[in-house]
Amino acid sequence: MTPPPNNKKLSLKSAGALILIAIICLVIAVIAIGAFLAPPVNPITPSSGAAGTVVSVIINGTNFTYGPSPSIWLAKTGEPDINAADVAVISPTRITCTFPLTASSISAGQWDVFLKNAGEQSGSKIGVFTVINEIAPSLTWTWSVDGWGDWNHVALCTGTTGKKPASCVEYGPVVENGYGVQGSNVTFDRVPTQASVWKTFTAPSGSRWNTLTFNGLLSSSPVPFARWMAIDVNGERVFYANATQTPPGNGQVFTITQSFTPANNVTVMISGGQDPTWGTSLYTLQFYSLTLS
Repeated sequence: MTPPPNNKKLSLKSAGALILIAIICLVIAVIAIGAFLAPPVNPITPSSGAAGTVVSVIINGTNFTYGPSPSIWLAKTGEPDINAADVAVISPTRITCTFPLTASSISAGQWDVFLKNAGEQSGSKIGVFTVINEIAPSLTWTWSVDGWGDWNHVALCTGTTGKKPASCVEYGPVVENGYGVQGSNVTFDRVPTQASVWKTFTAPSGSRWNTLTFNGLLSSSPVPFARWMAIDVNGERVFYANATQTPPGNGQVFTITQSFTPANNVTVMISGGQDPTWGTSLYTLQFYSLTLS
């Protein structure tokens, strides 16, 4: 039996109301769930970065909100989180940011990406970003073969002797007898002196060095406690000793091996110096080879 027209209209209205309620519930559920990284297409571009660098990325997803920037970070079990910087919401489906992969102990492999909106809604995508951390092939600079190239150098002294100001005359850098030589001669003794050479080396993209090996000789002195040498890597002092210690020893060939904070660009500074003494104004360092590995 055909229902009365009014009943049919009522049924259609009820069905429409139910559909509307379902749509509203779905929207509320999406809002409550919050921001999600978009599957199945790659949500992160690029999806990998080299340790020791800062990587700019684009994150694709849904329900990104304007206003206060969301919190974004990389996470890996047993490792400290890596917080993103320069976060900017470009649209409800796109965010740009940078991942600072510069920590010396950063672990290679798959990292998870987490995102939290200002309203505390959050989303994640497991294992979508890869940190590449490779040791660069060894690089060796041999002075008898490579000479001084584009090494920088300086000789300095400070203070005065009596009423006369001291000045330095730099010796070298030169290559003689198959090794590099550089040092300093002060015109008046009893003033501190120092001579330094430095150069920047760059590893292949995506790789880093973390170990330095230097082979050379610090000229001998009758007062070895006042004669010293030092090695700095990227502004960090990794070695210091005077000539009473081995290495470097007092006029002996030495090999120094030191680790340093892993880096793609490595500036090595090698210095030799002398504290105020009597009658020992000239000193030099002999440079045989330097290896980064």
